[in-house]
Amino acid sequence: MVLLFLVLLASTTALAGATSTVSGSAYIDYWYLSSDRARALSLNPITPEAAIKIEVDVHEKVSFSARMCFGCHGLEIDRAHIDFTPGQYFNLQVGRVGVPFGEFSVRYDPTSHRTVSKPLIYEMGRMPYYGRNAFNLGVVPQPYVDTGAVVYGQLWFGEQVQLWYGAYAVAGYKGSNDVDWVSMRTPYYLDNNRFPSGGGRAVLTISGSPGSVFRDLTLGFSGMHGTYDPESQKKYSVFGADFSLRLGPVTFRTEAAWMRMNLDPFAKGYRYDLVDPWFEKGGFFAELEHPIGSHLIMLYRFDLLRRVGTPLPGALAEMSFDSRILRYTGAAQVLLGESVFLKASYEYWWFTDFEPTHAAHLGLGGMF
Repeated sequence: MVLLFLVLLASTTALAGATSTVSGSAYIDYWYLSSDRARALSLNPITPEAAIKIEVDVHEKVSFSARMCFGCHGLEIDRAHIDFTPGQYFNLQVGRVGVPFGEFSVRYDPTSHRTVSKPLIYEMGRMPYYGRNAFNLGVVPQPYVDTGAVVYGQLWFGEQVQLWYGAYAVAGYKGSNDVDWVSMRTPYYLDNNRFPSGGGRAVLTISGSPGSVFRDLTLGFSGMHGTYDPESQKKYSVFGADFSLRLGPVTFRTEAAWMRMNLDPFAKGYRYDLVDPWFEKGGFFAELEHPIGSHLIMLYRFDLLRRVGTPLPGALAEMSFDSRILRYTGAAQVLLGESVFLKASYEYWWFTDFEPTHAAHLGLGGMF
């Protein structure tokens, strides 16, 4: 039904004289974990991801974009929004929007990043012990899509320095005592309290001269704040910073994200008295990417994810007050054709509270 809706929309806009573009991707991944305990508390080993996107230029200053995706969270409208772009300094996006947090928010599709898995701070479920009784996913699982509005623009300082800025008001995180990620991706996409959450992002980009080894450098900062419970009593704050540098064919990236979230001090089931009615979750990743020839791209990445605070009621018995994950990744992407690729990676996962595990990924995908 959703696919039929997108096809009809594209046909209708074409008949009405508007310009429409349809694109999409499909990807399937096999994930092996060496630890029996890790396998029992993770997603199934074979996971599909598919998406179809339509963009409609209604006229010069108004466009519409919608994206339907299918993955571990089921079938849903990932994005559906109107863009009003009257000028360089002020533009408006309204609807089901992609929240601009971190540089990875523009690369979350498997066709846009080299590794099979996402960075831990942005992971949606391809991690051992990811459930609500353990780490409960990353800090800002990507894609983070929400109902609301984004105001954005850009400034140029000469021809090689650009400042992009954006601010948004969205429904925000949902939950009762920690985030309930499932409810955030379950129709209908309504806020669970009376107040929107707000945030913003700023990105400074310095581009190199044509033909120089220095291609570009970017530095970004992100933040958001709001309440996540139905009574609007429990608050959360999230901050992030990112940096990337491209020198010739080599790209270096690093990002960090940190969150503090208030807890319910009256909930039953804490293992000991709750001294601080909040917990913190944060981490970072650093990765280096480079090609070998014209058909092979290599990537090396290090991740850290850390949760500090009293384990929640119902948490796994192994969870401690200070729980960490370290992950070491080596990955390769083989370009099989103009729009078809093969991905493979090896990962070593180390935990403070659980046994370490080796992981391997093999994936095949394409785009149109």
